[in-house]
Amino acid sequence: MSTGKNAPIIFVSTLLIGAGLVLGFLTRIEPESASFVVRAGFYCSFFLFLFGLSGLLTLGFRRLIGTRTKMLGSDAILRQSIFLGLLGTFGLLAQAARLLNPLTAILLLVMFGLLEIFFLTK
Repeated sequence: MSTGKNAPIIFVSTLLIGAGLVLGFLTRIEPESASFVVRAGFYCSFFLFLFGLSGLLTLGFRRLIGTRTKMLGSDAILRQSIFLGLLGTFGLLAQAARLLNPLTAILLLVMFGLLEIFFLTK
């Protein structure tokens, strides 16, 4: 799967869709009494927002330093954006369950770091 020349369009559209949905959920839900479906929709929209934002930031960074490194290839940018979106979403889920502390934050970072190292060395 290669994002190629359409990567900015993909990331901008997911950023805008995710931001719109996050704002829509934030203005219309009561977190304490929200159903499971509404909460799941909020977390999915938050993931889309983070995916689009991290993809755009990574593409901008790629344009600044060039594309020679394997870490900033088209497939790697897509994968890293998904990982960063999942990292933020899992962090928000842990915070909502009152499980987020420095140790769990470090464990989340280590887990996604090891996963990225696995894909880079593959």
